[in-house]
Amino acid sequence: MIYGQVRQESSFQGQTRDARAQARHAEKRPLRQAGEEPQAGHRHRPVGGAARRREGAKTPEILAQEEVAPGRSFLVVRGNLLEEPVDAIVNAANGHLAHGGGVAGIISRAAGPSLQEESDRLVTARGPFATGSAVATTAGRLPFKGVIHAVGPRYGEGDEEKKLVQALSAAFSLAVERGWQSVSFPAVSAGIFSVPLDICARAYLAAARASRLSKVRLCLRDQPVIDAVLKELKR
Repeated sequence: MIYGQVRQESSFQGQTRDARAQARHAEKRPLRQAGEEPQAGHRHRPVGGAARRREGAKTPEILAQEEVAPGRSFLVVRGNLLEEPVDAIVNAANGHLAHGGGVAGIISRAAGPSLQEESDRLVTARGPFATGSAVATTAGRLPFKGVIHAVGPRYGEGDEEKKLVQALSAAFSLAVERGWQSVSFPAVSAGIFSVPLDICARAYLAAARASRLSKVRLCLRDQPVIDAVLKELKR
């Protein structure tokens, strides 16, 4: 693909100085290979249904990457969940889908009131969601196909690792059912739910590796969580 190609006149002698300058500029632009990550400073809007990244979004730092199976990959990145180049993101939710604090509050405020309103309607219709379950909503103002709310466990309720794997697996299965190919999830249950980081790390990897999605990304910001996940990856 040629970027910024200038239409030439029938005679080279008739080409304007401005057109020659534009052509020289276009020749200097590097071409990206298929599948190559966009360089910093280049605005890239993924096609084929992938979520659009916001203007000014920083390229996430890839901390680890592994091929789970042919055509399926798992990545650990340091970045902003709201700017992930994926079809859908996972929200760390409680059973009442009350998105007030932590990552849930951040997602809800960015999505706008429609996300909480839709969540309230779901709880009214179905009742509180059980730990280990997941439910999808639209994404409001966010540039995703949807937000999947995974109800992770709180520390002390027992079987935290099993329940966390169940919640994330349910979220990934919902994405597959809806035809979404890529999902990014945060440190579910590692924040205000206080599940120990080693338990969280094992659950994250187990659920991501078992997923049938083409791409699963674990998007982190806090260094202690990053350290725990990278340590578990080396086992």
